Amino acid sequence: VSNGVDLERFRPGPDDGALRRVFGLPPRAPVVLYTGRLGGEKSLHVLLRAFARLGRPGGAHLVLSGTGPDAGRLRALAATLGIAPRTRFVGFVPDRDLPPLYRLATVFAIPSTAELQSIVTLEAMASGLPVAAADCQALPELVRPGRNGVLFPPGEPLALAAALRRLLADPSARRRMGRASRRLVAPHDYGRVIGEFKRLYQEVIQSHEDSGRSAAR
Repeated sequence: VSNGVDLERFRPGPDDGALRRVFGLPPRAPVVLYTGRLGGEKSLHVLLRAFARLGRPGGAHLVLSGTGPDAGRLRALAATLGIAPRTRFVGFVPDRDLPPLYRLATVFAIPSTAELQSIVTLEAMASGLPVAAADCQALPELVRPGRNGVLFPPGEPLALAAALRRLLADPSARRRMGRASRRLVAPHDYGRVIGEFKRLYQEVIQSHEDSGRSAAR
């Protein structure tokens, strides 16, 4: 049963100019977004190295939202790679600001090799984003290559760079994939998930009651 996502909160919408200014992002710059823990299992060094190989397509910026033990090392790597001026480590983002954060993004990128389902990918899809994801663990269950994003071999910055370059260069493909993300995430809606849990509990309760009646007889 899916963890679920609130499709009313996370949905496509206009870019929040005020939030852009808070994060120091140029008004129309494309944004490659990652949200989640800044830990080794998330393979964020792959994303930084991929972004460094992109060049400057449309003045794209990289935004990493979240905290974790690798934050310092990742900042240092961004500086070493020469992408620090175009990379924003925005730290912890309050829950109320998560939907507008996704709406700032052009593409969602997740290089992690440790996703059991990936709630952040569900949120990105609900927000109408195309996704560049590692072909690993649960991510291929959410990202359908050519439909709502691109899968790349885990741990390969060159492949991720190619995926991001392709998505950033093609607005019509991004729009099409964003609409597909919204369709594909629909089965994960909280209402459906709660209904599925309710059905399972009812089955267990009924089975218990039937066993009790059989024992009494």
